[in-house]
Amino acid sequence: MIIIFYILKTIHTRLKILNGLHKESCRVICENGGDILEVGFGFGVDSNFIQRNNVKSHTIVEIDDFFFDKLIEWAVEKPNVKPIKGNWLTHIPKGKKYDGIYMDLWDDGAELTKDLLNVVKEHSKPGTIFVTTSVPVFDKELFISNPEFIYEEIDPKIKLKWYHLLSRFIRYKQKNQILAHSNMIRKVTYKG
Repeated sequence: MIIIFYILKTIHTRLKILNGLHKESCRVICENGGDILEVGFGFGVDSNFIQRNNVKSHTIVEIDDFFFDKLIEWAVEKPNVKPIKGNWLTHIPKGKKYDGIYMDLWDDGAELTKDLLNVVKEHSKPGTIFVTTSVPVFDKELFISNPEFIYEEIDPKIKLKWYHLLSRFIRYKQKNQILAHSNMIRKVTYKG
């Protein structure tokens, strides 16, 4: 498993198309600086992008044992990082509000879209920026129709032709449902 991890991490970090989109998404959620919540550590690529923005604190929630161990190793030299082992629905610190929230979830499905809206509201203060790269749990209509949020689509000016093909291939799921990332950064700002 460790060898596969490092092979996949090497591939992931060298995909300029993928990294361009994720790097810009992380820049957007760090616009306010302050306290950042990241859900899903994975290979740590997005976490590195967030750390480059000199944020005050960086809370990372990871449910998978293997990736949580990697998160602990990664966070050793980063005093502003708070690793949390658990589920994003139940393990984000109660009452904690963030300036930016970033989610990159892999397996969570569409049935959690209302949970996502509630979690974002619960952990946001006026001006909090939320971005997700997870199409399965993100229903932009929930945010567009809610007067507490401002929804924007940002064109990252990145050529994503091959990224869409790769994303569709990787994220093909049962029931012939194809789940792919958007070519736009979907920025949600909480008005309060």
